[in-house]
Parts: sequence; structure tokens; C-alpha cells
Amino acid sequence: MAGVAQTRRVDGKDVKGGDLEGTSFETLYRDHVALVAHIARQRLHSEDAVADVVQEVFVRALRALPRLREPDAFGPWVAAITRHVVADLGRAPHDAPLEIDLASTAPGPEHHAEVAETVRQVLQGQRRLSTRDMTIIDLLSLGFGPREVAGALHISAGAAKVAIHRARTRLRAQVGADGSGGPEDH
Repeated sequence: MAGVAQTRRVDGKDVKGGDLEGTSFETLYRDHVALVAHIARQRLHSEDAVADVVQEVFVRALRALPRLREPDAFGPWVAAITRHVVADLGRAPHDAPLEIDLASTAPGPEHHAEVAETVRQVLQGQRRLSTRDMTIIDLLSLGFGPREVAGALHISAGAAKVAIHRARTRLRAQVGADGSGGPEDH
């Protein structure tokens, strides 16, 4: 029937195909905007740049929604789009010093210095990873598992487990590459 948009189930919500009018895409936006902003903030130094990335990500997601293969994996999919948008910007990594609220924690300054150094090493190591590996690490740090990683990368669950293992191994190698030996595993 001409003029009638098909409805598609995405991330547990009905989304109309074609023009995607109505509140359904708004709901997807509201549900995932914090995730997109979080990923962008890990790489960018200004809130203006983060806002630009959020806007571009959802424009791309809206345009590409009909091509989404795993409708229930919208979160990992939009996270992958975010990583690509940030990479496309070609911006230098965030080089500002880490801000850690030392007053809100009980351990002493030595502990905080160790934690800050470990965080610095991990962030520097992560910046040296490929976009794919950074996407995997970001998804894992946000609580996504192998199934969601598989959906975001459009690979099988088994291949996702291997990709996760390899990304973690490469991150450990990058953290250790600065000569410090990297953080200790406990």
C-alpha cells in the first residue's frame, strides 16, 4: 500500500521505516544519547565537539537505520557509529591532565598517584589501538558483553569472543609499551 511506512522493531521499540516520523526515533535518541556522549567525551576535549559528535551520530543512525541488521543491538550499533564519527574528525587525543577528586576518597596521596598513573597509561594505550579495538574496549567498559560486541561489529558471537581477547591483549601490550610494565593484575 503506497504512502504507508512499514514499522520495524529496533531495540525493543517500534520504529517506522522510511521517514521515521513520530516519537519512536526520539525514544531511541533519549535512551542512547548518554552512551554516545560518554564515548565522545573519552576522546574529545570540548563539550562543543561532543555535541557535534552526538548530532552527527544520530543523523547517521537515522539515515542508516533501514540497514541495521540486528535491530535489538541498537546500543552497540550506535556506539560503533560514535567511534567512527570521532575517528572521522581526525582530532588529536585529549591531552589535558586527568582530573581526579582526591578529597572524596579515603586512600592517601600515594594511592591516588598510582591510580592516576594507571588511568593515564590505560588511556594512552587505548588511544593507540585501532578504532575497532577501541570500540570493543569501550563496549566492554560500558557493560556490554560478547553478544552485543558481535552485533556492533557484525560478526558471530564466537568471533566476537576472539576479537575481545585480542583487543584486551593489544591494550595490555600498549599499556606495557611505555616502559612501565603496565598496571598490575590483581
